[in-house]
Amino acid sequence: MRKLIWLFFLLSPLAGWGQMQQRVEIPAQIYTDDYHLIPTGSDGLLFFKPEDEKNHYLFQKYSVDLQPQWQQLLASRQQLPYRKHYLSKHYLYVLFAKPSGADLEILKLDIHSGLYQQFSFASLNNLEVWSMVAQQDDIYLEGQVLSLPILLHLRLGAPGTRALAVDYQHKSEFQGFYVDTIRNQVHVSLLRPHAFQSYRVDIYCYHRGEQKEHYFLEGEKGYQLLNGQLVHVNDQEVLIVGNYALDKSQRYTQGIYVARLDGNHQEKLRQYYDYSDLKNYFNYLSPDQQTEAQKRLQKVKNKEKDFPLYFRSHLQPIVYHQGQYILIDNSYEAELMSQQFSTTRPANIIFGGLRYSHATVVAFDQKGDCCGIITLN
Repeated sequence: MRKLIWLFFLLSPLAGWGQMQQRVEIPAQIYTDDYHLIPTGSDGLLFFKPEDEKNHYLFQKYSVDLQPQWQQLLASRQQLPYRKHYLSKHYLYVLFAKPSGADLEILKLDIHSGLYQQFSFASLNNLEVWSMVAQQDDIYLEGQVLSLPILLHLRLGAPGTRALAVDYQHKSEFQGFYVDTIRNQVHVSLLRPHAFQSYRVDIYCYHRGEQKEHYFLEGEKGYQLLNGQLVHVNDQEVLIVGNYALDKSQRYTQGIYVARLDGNHQEKLRQYYDYSDLKNYFNYLSPDQQTEAQKRLQKVKNKEKDFPLYFRSHLQPIVYHQGQYILIDNSYEAELMSQQFSTTRPANIIFGGLRYSHATVVAFDQKGDCCGIITLN
């Protein structure tokens, strides 16, 4: 059985709306989500899905007004299944690999023309890949081998893979890859336990698989660092920006921190911005909920205590725009479910996953000073 995927685009300006293609229907297998819709900004939309059991994949490119531009039916040379993909400004990189296998294939697809290249690699046995990023012809993979974390570097056109010398420690957590297109670097962010029950953020900077810089930031009393991204302001200063929590055990996001370091990696300034202190932070709530939240907030603040927030966060990569750095912090809240086994016993409350709540947009300047924060529903 097959189903149709309907794609709608809301376009502006509305002039010429009647002449625009507003919907496209793409057949796909029913009872599966094994297809990928990838917005490519002003270039339109890229779609790909499996075509058969031999790991053939159909790639289709559409313009902004959903007019078909090109399509390719491609397959892994070794019939390896799809694992991950990464979109850069001009290329889509697709990783094919078997779970816990040693053979890897990378497909490099030009999103403008549909031209492609394929590359094969022999890697480590029992490799599980969790995330992937690309900087031109350099591919970085994060995963594990026999339950041990590992970072790998691949160079398209060169044989073999190479493990990166990242200082993993017990209970260290990989936070993410971030691409610096100005310096042609890939940043690797780690969170690791530190002294006095706190966390430390480590950021490694790589160019063509070679480590160029290493920055770290330690937590302070009452402030638990949760993650961090690196911004090169100039050749002499960098900013490290991320979320912080009040409690290490719960690790709920309370706000953001901005730290400024000099060329010798010495910290010069650190500022914390508590979301609960912002006048418009609760704008994502209904008017009645805003009133109730403000009452509870004022009651806690009158006792000179912190007002805890109960959200998990996911930071989008920081972007530079008109002299300011823009950060989008997506917040998620726990969804609790009631589980009733007997009418004579109270219901069990169980964790039902995370659901999206709101986004916080933060702007700050090159000195690390906050220029404005708004929340969006």
